[in-house]
Order: sequence, then C-alpha cells, then structure tokens
Amino acid sequence: MNYGCMVNITLLTIINWHGRTGQRCNRVNYCQFRNSLVLSVRPVSDSMVHRADGKNVMKKIYSILLLFLFLLPGEVLAQCVSSISFNTNVSGNWESSCTSTHRSGSYAKYYTFTLSSSQQVTIDLQSLVDTYLFLLNGSGQTGSVIDEDDDGGSGTDSQIIRTLSAGTYTVEATTYDAEVTGNFVVSVRVSTPPCSDCPFLINAGLNDAWYYTGTNGQGFLIAVLPDAKEMFVAWFTYDTERPPEDVTALLGEPGHRWLTAQGPYDGDTANLTIFMTEGGVFDAAEPVPSTDPAGYGTMILEFADCAAGLVIYEITSLGISGEIPIQRIVPDNVPLCESLVEQLHQDP
Repeated sequence: MNYGCMVNITLLTIINWHGRTGQRCNRVNYCQFRNSLVLSVRPVSDSMVHRADGKNVMKKIYSILLLFLFLLPGEVLAQCVSSISFNTNVSGNWESSCTSTHRSGSYAKYYTFTLSSSQQVTIDLQSLVDTYLFLLNGSGQTGSVIDEDDDGGSGTDSQIIRTLSAGTYTVEATTYDAEVTGNFVVSVRVSTPPCSDCPFLINAGLNDAWYYTGTNGQGFLIAVLPDAKEMFVAWFTYDTERPPEDVTALLGEPGHRWLTAQGPYDGDTANLTIFMTEGGVFDAAEPVPSTDPAGYGTMILEFADCAAGLVIYEITSLGISGEIPIQRIVPDNVPLCESLVEQLHQDP
C-alpha cells in the first residue's frame, strides 16, 4: 500500500530497518517494500545550489525528506491497525491518514483479535456520527468481508453479533458518509455459546408449575434453591380411591390430597423424600400439624431439558410406585432456564 509519493525522483536508495543499503533504482515513486524503507535523494540544480542561502535550503530539504521517509510508514501503521482486548471499550478517532478499504472515501481504524475456540462475538461501534462496521477475515486491512452492518446498534450505531470459529479476525470501524472525522468507541465482547451435547443442569429457571397432560387437575410446584443445592416440591393430587358419596368436607373436596418433597440435587437429577403433613386446621395455629421426619416415600426428578422432566415416585406405606412425565404449564421461564444452564457450564 502506498503511504505517499514524490514525483521527479531520479535516484532511490532502498535501506532496510537495520540501516543496510540495498539496491539503487531510478525514477521510482516513494513507497514501502515489505520491511524496507525507501530513501529518496533529489538532485538539486546548480542555480539552486549557488543561491546565497542555498546551503541552508539544502539542509531543510534533506531534513524534511528524512523525517517524511523514516517516520511516516511506522506512524501510519501504528495509527490505523492495532489489536483489541475482549470485553473492553476502546476509544478512537477517524482521520484522513487512515482510509477505509471497503467503503470508498471513508476513514477507518482497524482492530484485530484472535479466538482460540468457537465463540459468539458481539462487536459494537458507537459514535455521534453515523457509523459503519465490517468484520474481516484474517489480520490486517485487506481481508475478505465476513459481515457488515450500518445501524444494527442503537440509533445510527453499528453492531454485529455472530458465532465465529477459532482464528484471527479484524474489525474495520468506519463511517457511513465519506470524509467524516470524529471520535468513536469500539468493543468486541465474547461469550461461549451453549453446546448442544452438554448435559442439562438443574437451576432456578425450573421454578414453575408443572403437570402431566393425562391427569387434569393435578400437578407440581417446583422450587430450586441454588445456594443450598436443594429442591422443594409441592404435589397436588387426589386420594388413591374416591371417598364415599356421603363423605363431605367443609373446605375443598374430600378427595383432595397434597404432599411435599424435599432433598438435594446434582446435575440433572434430584433425589427427594416425600412428606405428609397432617392434623392441622385451615388458617389456624391450633391444633399443631405434624410431619413424620422419616418421610412418606421417595421421589426422583430427572430433567431432560428446561421444558420436560420425569417424576419417579414410590410411596412405601401404600406399596405404590410409578412414573409421571411432566411439562411446564406455560413456557415463559424456559429462556431464563437455558441462560442459567449456559452460565453454569461456563462458571460451575
């Protein structure tokens, strides 16, 4: 890429970064060859040399040329392309010395980053002016365009959200309009996407009302207590047989039954003890109800995902056992549950 040119050059000496002299060339414009600097010496006519102040003029000419040649390439590279750290805001500014490779007439800055594994990347470009954003393949300004965005962020800000495989990428931060200067903030934020084959993990996103479609009027209220790694379940059901027709109840229905279960969980499974509380009266402290601490049976809850589970129960005193597939009554908390599963896999 040309960083600048001078016309009417008749003699060039190519000098590498360590100062060793390379080949001599005739009538070649100033440019950068790989890791080399091009040093230009322009012959001065006799009339110019023999002016009264000719010696001083020559010194000024050589000083300007050396400053231009030795400082410009490094300064331009340093200003236009740099690396960017993840999950931090980086401030920058657009200026005419750094131009856009993919948007004609616009100025740009370039930021490279490397992913060691597949990750979801969110790139934001914010400014008071109308921004434009490119995601390029590889390191540097000339990579192929993977994605681009104009106003995907807030207002006229730009945003790209994409899952990328391991590799090196470059962000080209530029403007919608040509020749616009100004300040901006750019960021590259990463998060590991949930893996499809990761095991399900019980979390507080399961807190909800659950039921089996084949038994209307019955169901479970599930509460996960993450700090204690415990689960509590209230099971609303009926007696194993209908009571006689002449049996009545002052409140509710004579066949109503409710049980509770509590115990630890690990991974996708909770192992609970079923309890039955008896002897109380509606909304009264007396008589004091009692609960057998030995329990009334056992319950195992296994969850396939955030929307489906299986209850495996055994009520030992009655000699009955079985399995009940359950699902949520409404799916509102499924997204929360899925996000919590992802967090648990990232930071167990």
